[in-house]
Amino acid sequence: MEAKCLEDIRYHLQYLYEALQAYDKNLFTHYIHWVNDVLSSRNIPTKELIDSLGCLKNVLKQFLSDEEASLAGIYLEEAIDILKLQAKQDQPDFIERSAMQHECKHYLHLLMNQERHAAYSYVHTLLQQKHSLQDIYLHIFQASQYEIGRQWQENKISVAQEHYCTAVTQQIMSSLLPHIFTTPKKSMRMLACCTSGELHELGLRMVTDFFELDGWDTCFLGANTPEQAITDMLRQQSFEMIAISTTMTFHIDKVRSTIQRIRAYPGSENTKIIVGGNPFNIASGLWKNVGADAYAGNAQEAVAVANLICASSVTA
Repeated sequence: MEAKCLEDIRYHLQYLYEALQAYDKNLFTHYIHWVNDVLSSRNIPTKELIDSLGCLKNVLKQFLSDEEASLAGIYLEEAIDILKLQAKQDQPDFIERSAMQHECKHYLHLLMNQERHAAYSYVHTLLQQKHSLQDIYLHIFQASQYEIGRQWQENKISVAQEHYCTAVTQQIMSSLLPHIFTTPKKSMRMLACCTSGELHELGLRMVTDFFELDGWDTCFLGANTPEQAITDMLRQQSFEMIAISTTMTFHIDKVRSTIQRIRAYPGSENTKIIVGGNPFNIASGLWKNVGADAYAGNAQEAVAVANLICASSVTA
């Protein structure tokens, strides 16, 4: 129990640090809401989280300058006040919000019952019924992944179930590549990567596939990409666009340093950088703070934004 408490406090500090770096309280308060929901669903009272944040505030005074401790204290106090006013947030059902609600619900049912082959067949049947790949990605794959995350957060499914469902969706996406690679290509290249330490790559994979469907030639480096690996690719090939993704807020600083390294690399002056992932959905101006050229909330937006800013740079 002590080890778990220490781990939680480390996470609190990491999220607080990134929020302070970005000058955005929403990054921390959103995280605290999430933590409270996770703990509450596991029968851990909100008061324990409030007490933990209060202790953290007092301890930080001993290690930070007066100015730093004051700002950190403001963020912590706001989080505590929110917890006192509203102990638990109601999370939306992402299936109900899907434009393909019936299909998404059935797909998720198959995943939850570990019917991998049936899920595979169902997706390919939808494709044969003239549903577009883009709709399947956004309204089935993305919506079901959000719903799976929500159900884990509320302690309705285990980590193992969450990982299984994600793995099956990745396998099915791989089976769709022959349909994606038949798209006529244009002379535009995009490099896609997650920051070092970031293990959530499914969202970025969706983004990459959407670029392929739009005719871009893509290079998908996937999860946990070291900065050196990115510059190695830049040495071999030029790219009009680089997409960087992170799901965990405590990787924002790595996004920032990765962008700085790309900007400093000779020959990358005209390369545009787009970012995405949960922290950027929470904090609207965060993409500017890390030095990116743009932000997108999903794969469809990413392609539209990329085409727009690349076209603008050509005509400028």
